Amino acid sequence: MHKNLTAMLAGLLLVSLIFFSTPSHPVGAAVSVQFAVGSYHTCALKQTSVWCWGLNYYGQLGDGTKVDKKGAVKVLDAARKPFTAVTKISSSRGSTTFGGGDRDYVGSTCAIKATEVWCWGNNDFKQLGSTTLSARTSTSPVLVTKSNRTRLNSVIDVQVGGLHACALTSGKTVWCWGANDYGQLGIGTTPSYPPKTGAFQVKKTTSTFLTNVTAVTASQNFTCALSAGTVWCWGVNFSGQLGIGNKTNKMYATQVKTLDGSPLTGVSSISAGFSHVCATNTTGAWCWGSNSFGQALNNDINHADLTKATPAVYTDGSRIPANVIISTPDFKTCFTNSGMLWCTSMGTLSLSQVMYADNSPMAIDGVLSSGGNTFCATLRSIPMCWGVNEFGQVGDRSTTYRMYPVRVKYNSGAVFP
Repeated sequence: MHKNLTAMLAGLLLVSLIFFSTPSHPVGAAVSVQFAVGSYHTCALKQTSVWCWGLNYYGQLGDGTKVDKKGAVKVLDAARKPFTAVTKISSSRGSTTFGGGDRDYVGSTCAIKATEVWCWGNNDFKQLGSTTLSARTSTSPVLVTKSNRTRLNSVIDVQVGGLHACALTSGKTVWCWGANDYGQLGIGTTPSYPPKTGAFQVKKTTSTFLTNVTAVTASQNFTCALSAGTVWCWGVNFSGQLGIGNKTNKMYATQVKTLDGSPLTGVSSISAGFSHVCATNTTGAWCWGSNSFGQALNNDINHADLTKATPAVYTDGSRIPANVIISTPDFKTCFTNSGMLWCTSMGTLSLSQVMYADNSPMAIDGVLSSGGNTFCATLRSIPMCWGVNEFGQVGDRSTTYRMYPVRVKYNSGAVFP
């Protein structure tokens, strides 16, 4: 069903990543919006309220229904009142089908409210983090608690992967919950059934926890974190995405290595794609994991997987600098350099600067958010989305594939925000 359509349209999107056939460059008054694009739905944080649109099969839009929306609707709490005082949001990415069927289990959203995490949507694998919710879905936010049913507070960041999520606390510890079939929770075990409930603190060994963490990123069945300037990853490793020199899955946090076997140090940022990771340190950008579409940025014509951190380069071989802001769409890598957007293209297997149809560079205000083959960003102060739109995840009140950025609208039809 929808995955077949996504795959068919993905090739078209790759062309649009290089030349957006937009009739004019958007210019508007400054608007502060934080996007969280999932595989089939999108959410945005406007001021302190959350708005979502797209697929709503599991209630991942948080509006109290399971009806798809092609425009933005406000997330409501269990009392059907606006869910406010939110400071951070994240939506599930990746595509996971079980039993050979055509049903995706990916469909959840999490938010930080008053330093605690609340999640809604699919709960088949306890990815909402509740120790009391027995239902398989929730159409309104539920509170994440630790596995011992105590409060998980002092949270400063939350990242949702495919069927799991992780939180970073001000105490620089990481807590994860949800599916654990590949060890992506980092607790030293693989899953039992029914799945474990609540959040667990990530470990390095049976007796030591991962500490001094300043950033975390979660993706399809694996997680990475930044600790004291070094990168640690755990979970699935089929493509070398853990960066440890082999393709063995890990149930504990394991340190990423460079080509000479030494740890990757001085790291300031990390970002995980479907099965690859990129990071920046003082010497420039680095990537590892799957390189089947050139997303590891090493110009390898054979596109072999990278099991260790490898310097990322432009097509001419020059290093991608340290000051870039990297975003890792599922099977691509994008980054902004001095506000200009560059992306790999599955169609040409190369890295190119993203341009408008008139050959002028596309400027991004802040960070590109992406999930599946849908993209959102603030362009010249206007929040806009483009790409695959089969469930209305672009948010323009249509299901028309958008090869160029369009304005998001409220479900009522008015322009968002």
